[in-house]
Amino acid sequence: MNRFFTLIMAVGLGAVALAGCSSSTDPNDGGDMPGTPYPLPEPNQTDPDDTMLIFSHSGINAVTLDIAAGAKEIGMKLIGVTSIPHSSKVPSRHSCGKRLFELADVVIDTGAPLGDAGVHIEGLEDPVGATSTSVAIAVGQAINAATVEKLVERGVEPFVMVSPNTTDKARANVQNDRNYAELWRRLSAR
Repeated sequence: MNRFFTLIMAVGLGAVALAGCSSSTDPNDGGDMPGTPYPLPEPNQTDPDDTMLIFSHSGINAVTLDIAAGAKEIGMKLIGVTSIPHSSKVPSRHSCGKRLFELADVVIDTGAPLGDAGVHIEGLEDPVGATSTSVAIAVGQAINAATVEKLVERGVEPFVMVSPNTTDKARANVQNDRNYAELWRRLSAR
């Protein structure tokens, strides 16, 4: 099967919310509760065969959960990269009351601590040294490497972005431009 699967990394765009959550358009609904519902980004031409990949340390904020619920609504599989030690100890800020780990089909637990800091300094009340960013980057790169490995095993040529700073710049630019052109061709064909 050579179908092109799109992994969408959600960072802060709104989405309509179903799957047990609903978006509120009431401005008096309070704080971080969802506001105006937005559809999933149209240029992505999402498809139920696609997978939504969401990174969120806390997994509790309304916009993140709007995106997650919107993906579930159209039948997409949802992978959540989140901290269960943190998320399980704090309430959702979404009107549905759910957190990312409760909506996701697959949960990758970063294990980052409550408060997202790992260094305790004597004489300082709060710890410092965020852990979630470095763990999330490592998880993202591991997913990338494992996906490329699976594609190669299946005989599918992966579109690998090459750093022009660590190799032949001209060759890297040609390859990267080809990758972007192919991505846009596939997205516009949907």
